[in-house]
Amino acid sequence: MNYCFSCNITPVHCINKQIPPYHPTFVKSYNNIASICYDMGDLTKAMPYVELASDIGQRSLPLDHPDLLLCKNIFETITISFQWFCLIENKY
Repeated sequence: MNYCFSCNITPVHCINKQIPPYHPTFVKSYNNIASICYDMGDLTKAMPYVELASDIGQRSLPLDHPDLLLCKNIFETITISFQWFCLIENKY
């Protein structure tokens, strides 16, 4: 039985008990969660995960690491989408 899902806890929280909270593995995990939230259209939920991934990545990865670059790309995509959403919402 998978206790992560049966207790309504995300898998990241279960992993967090086994490895340190600033482990580079979390960068990819939080990026994936942010991407899912973005794809579902929930920009406000995606942004905290991207910020968390960026914070962990800056602490634990070199500046040219692909996961950190992906994080920056997702952050820029969400920011641009949010700006467009606000612009369109203010028009109407």
